[in-house]
Amino acid sequence: MILCCGEAVIDMIPVNSEAALPVFAPRTGGSVFTTAIALGRLGADVGYCSALSSDLFGDMLRRSLAASDVDDRWCVTVDHSTTLAFVALDAGQPRYAFFDQNSVGQFFTKQHLPQVTSTISAIHCGDIGLVRESAGPVYERLLRRAAPDCVISLDPNIRPALIEDEGSYRARLERLIALSDILKLSDEDLAWFGNATMDEMVRPWLASGPQLIVITRGSKGIVAYSANHRIAIAAERGSVADTVGAGDTVNAALLDALHRKGALRKSALSQLAADDIADVLRFACRAAAVTVGRPGADPPWRHELSE
Repeated sequence: MILCCGEAVIDMIPVNSEAALPVFAPRTGGSVFTTAIALGRLGADVGYCSALSSDLFGDMLRRSLAASDVDDRWCVTVDHSTTLAFVALDAGQPRYAFFDQNSVGQFFTKQHLPQVTSTISAIHCGDIGLVRESAGPVYERLLRRAAPDCVISLDPNIRPALIEDEGSYRARLERLIALSDILKLSDEDLAWFGNATMDEMVRPWLASGPQLIVITRGSKGIVAYSANHRIAIAAERGSVADTVGAGDTVNAALLDALHRKGALRKSALSQLAADDIADVLRFACRAAAVTVGRPGADPPWRHELSE
């Protein structure tokens, strides 16, 4: 099983109204949550671990997990509000305004951490849960405990507006990158880390821990690095409604494709051939193209990707 650990949010997506007034429609979201949804739709054995609210949005999130065949036994219910992320679209690119004072994600504690059993082969983590000075150390504790036996997949999905202590957050990310086996970042994430070239940024990370690093570049496609390979794949062409959830779909497609190749294991990741990496990236691009073609974080089902 692949276990996805991280905070869920409700994305408030702008929609057209007959009165031409600004209207927002609630859609389930959050990077790790959407990765879990995408994995379930691809047919993977996947679970989701987080604190979910007892409010109406928490119920909406639970229904979404069930509808996409995601196991929610590791979720805990907390009597605080769900984080809302109002989305503004600029040529399809999202900007977020978060409303999260005393929200549920700040009350995920070490008492809520799951037992890492032999049935869990990989753990995916990232996004705003790692930003919080309350929950960030809790997720780090989980990954540190699981790293000897599980493949660790990390997508920081950096949200600068939510960073409380940049020095602490940067240090946490560097520790988690060293723990991870698969690291996925966007080109925007990469720019937050520094102004070196992509190759220069990736080189020390490959030496510190990750065996596969994947950089998403929007319409420019995806670049992946391993110890022996640098592989670039062009993005799939198609209509774009918005890019909400595209990177999360890439996370899921990478993990699913690696699993189906028998390569979602620490020993196998280090031996990936260039052709195998390219196959995985092409599948990720196909899946992301479906997501960006429709509004909100709405990843594809496996039958939508059949050739």
